[in-house]
Formats: sequence, structure tokens, C-alpha cells
Amino acid sequence: MAIGRAGVGVAGYVGLAFQGSGGYANVQATSVHWMPMISESIKANNEVMRSGTMRASYEETEPEFGLRSVGGDVVMEVDAVTVGALLKAAMGACATAITSATGIRTHLFKAVNSATLFSPWTPMQPFTLFIGRDVGSQFVYHDCIANTLELSFANGEFNKATMGVLGLGGIMVASEMAPVYPLESAVPKQSWIANSVAYNGAAANFVQNMTFKLDNKIEVRPTLTSSNNALRMKRAGFREIRISGNLEFEDATEAQKWESGSAQMLELQARANAAGNQTLQLRAYRMKYDDFTANIGGPGAITAAFEASAVYNTSSGAALTALVTVYSSAGVGSGTGTPTGWATYGDGAIS
Repeated sequence: MAIGRAGVGVAGYVGLAFQGSGGYANVQATSVHWMPMISESIKANNEVMRSGTMRASYEETEPEFGLRSVGGDVVMEVDAVTVGALLKAAMGACATAITSATGIRTHLFKAVNSATLFSPWTPMQPFTLFIGRDVGSQFVYHDCIANTLELSFANGEFNKATMGVLGLGGIMVASEMAPVYPLESAVPKQSWIANSVAYNGAAANFVQNMTFKLDNKIEVRPTLTSSNNALRMKRAGFREIRISGNLEFEDATEAQKWESGSAQMLELQARANAAGNQTLQLRAYRMKYDDFTANIGGPGAITAAFEASAVYNTSSGAALTALVTVYSSAGVGSGTGTPTGWATYGDGAIS
């Protein structure tokens, strides 16, 4: 163990860099997006194989490594700069970017809905994760994709994002990197205090909490390549976008929508300040309840629990969109006049 290292989480880091093609060597290392994380569980998985042959011994045979892959989660609180990299990883490149004269940029992300693949071996642009765990060496996981992305909004909490990662390989390198984060005063976290919800354009002030989860349904596909590292990831089913939460049960309006199977537009807006210039807006154009439960659990207020699906909408060309607004002001960040990471985030395609 290296002298002077403590192996403590507070000194750790996670950085994400999109790859130009497959392989660790193709990382765009100048555009690392540093993630102010809560926790991470990324690990290299080595499946164990054991022979079934019998050799007049009661002991099992020596294990050997089988398929190698990468998996785990990165959990973080949501801010308007960092969330852009997560949205690109899970939904594809920014569809449009608009810059106003006041230095405010808005970015629209749509879940990719075309037959175009990033490459024959992966349907989405891969990225590399650089993880420092305060032990001197750096853990590098390459050819990763965001298989799932969960965005949670709950009373009394900061808004939270959980990215579920799937990847093809991992290595260790001898030295750690020096992450550079935006100033927290410039890129404040978003919390429940400034969250709001609307159904069909009308304010819905009865929502207690809500979670959006996008599942790309991608799996690792091993082939015979003289290696136990897989070379491909492919879709294993339909992409799922699920919405769940709890409501104050004060009338039967939403229960009737579940009974009738009617669809409605759902919009959630999260803001970091009253001016609304550090925002995340999620819009499901056709949300339909899959389940709706409102039972009496005691003498107090009744809470309804729901599960719903975001259904593809032809007019918008998406089942779910995410609109991110980032504000630039002089003197913010590392002396450039913009928050660190904002320039590459705001180019409309996030490098």
C-alpha cells in the first residue's frame, strides 16, 4: 500500500469521458466530466468457471475466469451542468442547443429513436469512467454505456440521479488524476424546494415524490474471439421509461384516469434558484398509469401510490424529453467566465 494514502471516500472521484470509438485509447481525455458523487459501485466482473470433470477426488476443480464485463451504479445529486453528461450517456446527443443574448443556453435531449447505431458493436456512444479511490492507482473502466438512468425528486431531499453502468473492460493505471469541479456557488444543487409538477399543463400541487427511470435494455454479447472480453453490447428488448411516485389522495381524478386508461402529459421542472436559469425539465408527452393504489392505512391522510409508463408520442418524436438550462455569468468557475465544463456541455453535442 502506498504511503500517505488513506483509502477514504471523501478523497475519491469519478470522471466520465466520451469515446470517439471503441477502446480505452479512443477516449477524448480533454473533455472529462467530473461527477460530484454521493457513491459509486462500479466494478469489473469476472465470471468464474469450474470444470465438471471427476478425478477420483472430493474437492472441486480450480476456478478459472470466464466472461469479463463491467457493471454498477454512480449516484449523485443533480445540478444543471453535470446532469447533461448523464442525459447524453443515457439518451443520446443533445438534439438542439439555443444560446440567448443573456448567456443562457438551453439544451433539449430526446431518447434516441432510430435504427442508427453508434457502431456495429454498441447502439450508443460509449464512455470511459476514471475512478480514484485514494489508493494511488486509478481504476479505468472503458467501453461503458448508461444502461439505466434514474432521476428522483422527493420532499425534503436534494434531487438525485443514479446512472446504471454496463461496460466491456477495466484496467488500473499507476497514478490518479486531479479532478476539477465547478464552484458550488456557480452550479448549485437542485432540491425539492424549487420542484414543480404539471399534468396536461395544469399545476399539480398534490405530488409528494416522483421518480423517472429510463432502461435501455442493453446486454453484453460475448463471442468467440480468443478472449474472455466481450466485444459487443446490443439491445435485448424494448426501451422502458417508467414513472412512479406518491400523491395526496384528495379526490378521485387520477384514479379515474387509471380506470379509463387515458393518457396525459406530465411535466416536472426542477430549479436551483428562483430565476430559473439552472433548470431541468422532464416531459412525458403521453403518460399512462400502469397501477394506482389508494388504501386506508390508519386514521391519517391517505396516500396514493402509482406506477406509469411514458409512451412514444409521434408529434414530439419521443416518449420523454429533458430540457436543461445552464446560465453563464462572469467570474464563475476557473477564471473563464463560465462554470467548469459548461463550454463543452453547451456546444449542442457534449464532447
